[in-house]
This record gives sequence, structure tokens and C-alpha cells, in this order.
Amino acid sequence: MSEPAREFADKTFRDLLRKPENLRALLQEVVPEFVDSLRVEQLVSIPPTFLLPDGHGREADLLLEMPFRTATGDETFLVCISIEHQSQPDPAIALRCLTYATLYWDKKWSEWKALPAPRAEFRLPPVLPIVFYTGTRPWNSSRSIAEMLGGPAVLHPFQPVWQPVYFDLSIRKADDLLNAGDAFIQTLAIVRAEKEDSAEFARLFRELFPRINLLYNSNRTRWRDLLCLIRDWVYHRRRHEDRDRLLVIVQEQVFETAQESEVKEIMETYADVMWKRGEQRGEQRGEQRGEQRGEQRGELKGRALESRDVILAYGEKNLGVADAAIRDQINSIVDLERLRRIRDRVLDVTSWSDLLATE
Repeated sequence: MSEPAREFADKTFRDLLRKPENLRALLQEVVPEFVDSLRVEQLVSIPPTFLLPDGHGREADLLLEMPFRTATGDETFLVCISIEHQSQPDPAIALRCLTYATLYWDKKWSEWKALPAPRAEFRLPPVLPIVFYTGTRPWNSSRSIAEMLGGPAVLHPFQPVWQPVYFDLSIRKADDLLNAGDAFIQTLAIVRAEKEDSAEFARLFRELFPRINLLYNSNRTRWRDLLCLIRDWVYHRRRHEDRDRLLVIVQEQVFETAQESEVKEIMETYADVMWKRGEQRGEQRGEQRGEQRGEQRGELKGRALESRDVILAYGEKNLGVADAAIRDQINSIVDLERLRRIRDRVLDVTSWSDLLATE
């Protein structure tokens, strides 16, 4: 997966899992035996960079403090979620989670030492490590510290016993996800279907949308969040035509004009907005000239200008800095349909030469 596409997946799930209702849904899947004891609504997010000595954390990792309800009162603990979407699982994931745990404990130890005496006896807050894996291949790498150890084996009993709990989307069936009890888990059916053909992808969305739409009146913000997840997944991981199919399905199922308009607005990507902005800019330039020929030329020029901006912006994220020759080649393209085709491939190719070979 290209770096921008992976960053998109990481950021999307990180933002969603900071929301208590989505986090609770994940915890229900991985630790159902005590999820009711967790005060998820009181979570506090800790930036990974806050713990690491050099200030460089992996942004996709999510560290969340929250209370655990016990018979004698609330006790604080840490949920450490590592979000993984790359096709090759990270063989050091258990070590990464353990590193966060030890740094968190060290931070708590320092805070305890700074308290005035007398002070309560120090106790380490527990850590719940979770790997949220949404790749398409089953996790086939090390899952625990024990699996990472080398010889001599006689020393293994003295090493830390540490194994995260795994939410492995690749081993779950899309239809099982659809039938889950929470809308966030249901929406993961679209993520699970990343490699399915267009017909199967459309079928899953046709069954998913009524479930998500139950949130429209009760939790509009969450409804929008989950539709944005679908929109972004289609844009980054599917063909452009799939988005148009989803809009047709929405029109089949939504009978209120206001809601249909809201869905269409949500489903627009940044690239679509830029394309429309180019059309508007072209029309404005043409109107200012007051000539039909000027209007047509202005419209075409504006649309081409904005299309090139989109290609360069996304291309530099995915393929690296565009040198002067590449910029000149892009700026020389005037065929709007070709520009659109290049735009649609910009996150799927691995080189500028491959992208510019698009006819």
C-alpha cells in the first residue's frame, strides 16, 4: 500500500476510535467479558509523542486512559491500540505495544515520586494492548514477545509475558460484520470487501446503508462519520465508478430530499470539490470577459488548472516531489478527460512515469 493510502487508513480509524461509541464497539469485540466495567465515555487521549523520549511516536498508535469500575471504586488503566493496515504485518508489534506500556509506567512512576509525602503505595496501572488489523491477509507474523525471542531457550522463562489481543478483520466474513450489533462494526464490512468485485461491493453497501441510516435522527454526527469512512474508502481503495453506484443505491433508499442532498454532499471527495471549483472559476472568468468564446475558454482553462493542482498535490504525497520536467508535462495537458483519468489513478500507481503514461 502506498504511504498516503496507509496514512489515510491510519488517520481515519484513529479519529473514529477516539469516539467513545466506536471504541466501545471494538472493546465489545475483543474483551466482551468486562466491557461493561469500562467507563469509555471518560476516556482521555495521550499522544504517543508524550511518552517517547525523542518525541517521535507512531501517529497511528492510540493511547487512551479511562476508569475501570470495580467493587471498591474506579481504577485508571491504559488502552493501547496499534492500528495496522499494511499488507505485511509488523513482526515487532508486540514489542511496540510493550514499549508504550513501559514508558507509560515510567511516566506514572515519575509522577508518583513528585507527590509530597506521605503518599499511597505505588501500583502500576494495567495496560490493555490491542492490535486493530484491517489488512486483507490474515496476520501471519509474531503475536507475542515469546514468539520474538531467540536463544538460548533456557532463558525464556525470565522474559516478559506479553501478548496483545488482536482484532483481525481478515478472518471475519463481511456478512458476519453486517449482522454485528453496532454500526461501526457493521461498516467494517465495506473495509473487509476491499478486494471484492463491484457487484459484491454494491450488495454489501445496499444492505449496510439502512443499518447506518438508523443513526440519521438519533446520532447525526456518528451517521456522518461512518458515511465519510465509506466515502474515503471508496475513493482511496476502489474504482471511481463504485462511488457513483453507491449514490444510486442511496437514491433508491432515501425518500427525503434533504437527506439525499446531505448524503451527496458527504460523498463528494476533495478532488470532486476541486474539479467543480475549476468549473466555477472558468465560468467566472468567461462571464468577466462577457464573450461566449471567452466563457468557454475560461471554463475549460479553469477546470484544467484545478485538475492539475489535484494531480500534483496527491501525486507528491504518493510518489514524491515532482521535478520541473514532470510539472511541465502535467501543465501541458489540456485534455480534460485525460486529466480526469490521471486524477483517478494518482493513488494507485508507483511512479510518475506510470501515472503520466495514462492515456
